[in-house]
Amino acid sequence: MKRAYSSAISRAIASVDYQKTLLRLCVIALSGLAITACGPKKEISQTVTQGKHVAVASTEKPSTKPIFHASLMINALMQQARMANDPADVLLELERMSQTEPAPVAEEAAFRRAQLQLEFHLPEAIDSSNTLLATYPEHPLIPYLHLWRGQWWYQEKQLQSALTELIDALSLSQGDQQLIAETLSFGVNVTHTAINTAESISFPGASDQPSPSSGQNPASEALHLRVLVIHWLLLAAETNPEQQDIWLRSAADQLNMDALHVLQQKQWLSPSVDNIYAPVIRQFARRLLIAGDKETLQSLYDDLRRSAADAQVTADIKHWMSGKSQPVRIGVLLPLSGHYGSYGGQVLDGVRLFIQQEFQQSDEANITLLVEDTAVSDIRQAYRHLLDQQVDWIIGPLLSDNQNQLAPYLQSDVPVISLNQNTETPKLSPALFSHSLARNIQARFLARYAFQNGMKKMAILRGESSGEIEESDAFAAMFTKLGGEITHVSPMPADNVNALQGLFHFRAETDDEQLLRDLDEDIQLFSPTTELEIRMPVNVDGIYVALSGERVAQLAGQLAYVDIRHVPLLGSNRWADGHIMDDRGRYLSKVRFAQPVTARQQTSQMLNLYRQVWGQSKADTLTYVGYDTARIIFLLGSRLALSGKQAIQSLHDKTGFPGESGHVYFNEDGIGEKYFDLYKVDKGEIEPAT
Repeated sequence: MKRAYSSAISRAIASVDYQKTLLRLCVIALSGLAITACGPKKEISQTVTQGKHVAVASTEKPSTKPIFHASLMINALMQQARMANDPADVLLELERMSQTEPAPVAEEAAFRRAQLQLEFHLPEAIDSSNTLLATYPEHPLIPYLHLWRGQWWYQEKQLQSALTELIDALSLSQGDQQLIAETLSFGVNVTHTAINTAESISFPGASDQPSPSSGQNPASEALHLRVLVIHWLLLAAETNPEQQDIWLRSAADQLNMDALHVLQQKQWLSPSVDNIYAPVIRQFARRLLIAGDKETLQSLYDDLRRSAADAQVTADIKHWMSGKSQPVRIGVLLPLSGHYGSYGGQVLDGVRLFIQQEFQQSDEANITLLVEDTAVSDIRQAYRHLLDQQVDWIIGPLLSDNQNQLAPYLQSDVPVISLNQNTETPKLSPALFSHSLARNIQARFLARYAFQNGMKKMAILRGESSGEIEESDAFAAMFTKLGGEITHVSPMPADNVNALQGLFHFRAETDDEQLLRDLDEDIQLFSPTTELEIRMPVNVDGIYVALSGERVAQLAGQLAYVDIRHVPLLGSNRWADGHIMDDRGRYLSKVRFAQPVTARQQTSQMLNLYRQVWGQSKADTLTYVGYDTARIIFLLGSRLALSGKQAIQSLHDKTGFPGESGHVYFNEDGIGEKYFDLYKVDKGEIEPAT
């Protein structure tokens, strides 16, 4: 019977009027199921006795198979509407079903009808969905209906309504992982747009006229948007514990005192939920402390004394505020001449830029900078010279060779923050830390991202250069450490533009072997003369691509040709070479790549000062790293008056440190684990991604 059904479907697909044929098949099949559902309440089972079928009355509950098959038919109708890009006929059929079929089928038909109306952005969509919300408030599809409504409002550019619907979707998700994943993925785009909108309408000089969309004045609209964004991020943290720290940090980044008061009034951010409340407030306070905003920090502390007097975070902030800025002596070990002199100079520019900023902002700033040129001095002698001058902290070295030479001789109570990509040497000394934006650090971040997003099996495509090999090895090491599996590693020769042969081999190596064996067995049993070509799904959850953006653009079409589609592709800023969009982003809808320093920094306080001092529009990446490293040291060493082993312990704080080059926390080995901005390709444009 299955083969007869398959043959009927095959003939239908081959017909010229495929869509109408499919609709007729669905209606006929569903009518038969409805007749079956109206039959006896007792299930009739078939037993074989001496070659004859005998009907036997069963005492089991009525079968759910008619409902299940009806659901399949409804899904087929939905697909038919999408393929035709015209839902009119399907909407009529779904409306008929919602009025004439048994309750479970009728209800699903009604919800799917509303889904199509919202999806095709029909004017009656909101009214139809309002009726469903009122009629079936407890239906399992209600959370999905809120998600669909959020997508509809987003297209209408009604951001407050869109966020409200997404908040309802997450609030009602009840652990539904599919719903949570879809809502989080879409919500990232909505929150990004809402944040940009809030910042643009509250920017000094912006119009003070009421918004035509919301009717609110700009300040009120900006605050309301910000509050909704934070509330959604807090719910995202609760429903997605694997990435909770990222969601909470994003919420803290949007927080201000006005938003905090509204959130507390609505009980959306309460001291009673300490696992959510404390990290957000602590991160907010740390951001104020780093920015030198003492007035707002005092307001926050006063508020906490009233609302959460006994909370640990209140005591922490009191401790931070109790001490004045202490003198701090910072040593620097950088190559300032010779082959690497320009790179060392970029780092030193960032360090000096931060110190100049502190002197401009505070009369209490007391920072002494002591610099050693490692290009002309032996690294151990330079280090000893800094210790003789009683430095509290050291920035550098920049080169891996210098770090390797120095590690065995480090004094245990003077923290050293090196700036190179070596992730092995910091393990040799508790005083040694590594802070870098190198691609192997990006690869480690992307491995965490992949694993936290449910990718358990990954393959790797890489080039043959030492940098590409090192990057792919870093991804593999971190991914397997987390518990993932690297199923295949395939080198892509740089001089071979046509990589089809290698990709065909890669495709064969990543087939789902168990499924292939099952299909082979079925074919031998039921269809020995078949000429069907079997196309197996790829047995990986994603592919890490350690190649340039130009090579990725070239490979995208070839990957599609060998039927590697709809598989996430991950990569570092190696892709950001200006060529990733050479083919207008075709076949790249699933890519995600990291960017250490992105457009969001182009209006930063640091960059504005850099332009004033050096008259250049763009700072070098190493300048950002130097600036952020100096800021971490100033926060811990001067503002919090920490030194020696207390400072080393504080560097390991998992809350981490915000920065111009991305948030960083130092793991148990002293390696700076960075959080980078991720970008995707959507409709021919590069846009921020989750």
